[in-house]
Amino acid sequence: MLREDGFPAVFDRYSNSFLKIYFPIPEGRENEIARKVLIKHLQSGNSYGIQLKERHAKFPQPELGRGSSVTDRRPRVEALDARGLGATDH
Repeated sequence: MLREDGFPAVFDRYSNSFLKIYFPIPEGRENEIARKVLIKHLQSGNSYGIQLKERHAKFPQPELGRGSSVTDRRPRVEALDARGLGATDH
């Protein structure tokens, strides 16, 4: 478990920032709680780095949670007939 300004914290690598944890953490469960806090933060869609990644990613990205609004960037595949022509090539 990391510490930031005297508080337990977890590092969000997407936004290059610390998430401070302001509630008591039971001894021996620090890593578990840190993981859960980070995952919940990323799934909520509140991570600025995730928002930037969605907008500017070169390739399609898997959704991290319901707060994520990844658009389908897959190339369109057109069906070809037996001659190898698409519907618009006739």
